[in-house]
Amino acid sequence: MTAYPIAVGLTVTAVAGGLLWIRYRCLVVTVRGASMEPTYQHGDRLLVRRLPVRRLRLSDVVVLLDPVAPPEVASGSSGPATVAHRRRGVGSDDGSGGPATPIGGRNGPFVIKRVRALPGDPVPGPDVPALSAVPESVVPSGRLVLLGDNATASHDSRARGYYSADRLVGRVVRRMTRQPGTPEPAS
Repeated sequence: MTAYPIAVGLTVTAVAGGLLWIRYRCLVVTVRGASMEPTYQHGDRLLVRRLPVRRLRLSDVVVLLDPVAPPEVASGSSGPATVAHRRRGVGSDDGSGGPATPIGGRNGPFVIKRVRALPGDPVPGPDVPALSAVPESVVPSGRLVLLGDNATASHDSRARGYYSADRLVGRVVRRMTRQPGTPEPAS
């Protein structure tokens, strides 16, 4: 008879520990805008796994803290380069009841882009006009070259050059769902 309560207690502890691990390692974001079309559409919800730069590979789709919004402003702002927002109730600080989940002491807004070059890779000058005149031949340490899949709707390394690797949040693991009732972005 005493083994049953112990088993239940261990099961509850294991489930709670697993949920905490998932909450710490993962993030759900909602795509806003067209910069990653056709891969990801406006309103898609994406599961993101937090990880360091050294775990990235070419062609990974990544989420990073918006480089346009400084960290102290980013929490409540929605700048023009914002293409993803934290989902309500999953690490949100939007009043929905879910606690804020700091990412290196910072919260969204985020941008979603595809990795074109990592530190140590050759600088993709011809494909990325903003980097065609840089003096180095390889991407410097702490920098990333990131591109949107929809070049005409994406503000990315083609126009702004390198992204700082310290703003990386993680890699997109999969599309979850499309947020119901998400209006199309204004043109």
